[in-house]
Amino acid sequence: MDRKTAELNHLNNETDALLQGDYQRAITDIVCFLRLKNVDDYQVEVIRNDVTDLLLRSQEQGRSVEEALGGDIRGFCDTLLENAGKKSFGAAALENLQSALICLMVLTGLSFLASTVEKAVICLRTGTAFDWQWDITAGDVATWLVLSAAVFGILYIALSSPSTGKPTRRRKGEALAFGVGVTGGCLLLAWLSASYLPDTVLRLPAVPAGAVYLLAGAVFLIRRLVRKRRSAGG
Repeated sequence: MDRKTAELNHLNNETDALLQGDYQRAITDIVCFLRLKNVDDYQVEVIRNDVTDLLLRSQEQGRSVEEALGGDIRGFCDTLLENAGKKSFGAAALENLQSALICLMVLTGLSFLASTVEKAVICLRTGTAFDWQWDITAGDVATWLVLSAAVFGILYIALSSPSTGKPTRRRKGEALAFGVGVTGGCLLLAWLSASYLPDTVLRLPAVPAGAVYLLAGAVFLIRRLVRKRRSAGG
């Protein structure tokens, strides 16, 4: 995020805080929808600023979100997209690649941590020497790839259909059922992968692998803090 975009983002964050209830949910849905459609980051903030001003005026007048947006938030978003500047193919591809790498790093990092803890517990119980190798099985690789695809699928479904209003009991039930289904599917996948794809495809030294994950995590956190500071300082 460049400085101009960060400054406008900081201003919008402050303005959005004035919105309440359904208005707050509406602006969040709209921004998520625009970002999912690969709208240029600066254009997202410009549109966000205009829409927030519209919602603030409607809020002061005591109107509902539906009245402010013409009764159709999806249609309202489609109208916004007509004149919104799109990200270049290279920028969109780079952003998607970065998201995919972060997702894989998190999944593989959790797998590495679980494997290390399991080995440590076995060593303490049996008194055997600790195995300083990280065994990556074909099942692990399959699980990581499928879970990464599932994460992107869930995000796409969640963000591609903006809605207003408070969540109804039916919507809450559907979301709960969906979450339980995805969790159950992931657990089943992990069990099947461990049972039917147990062969080791790669062995890595545990200490260097752990150092890489710690370094990557530190770099990620530092970048987030720097961006947040730049945005706040704008």
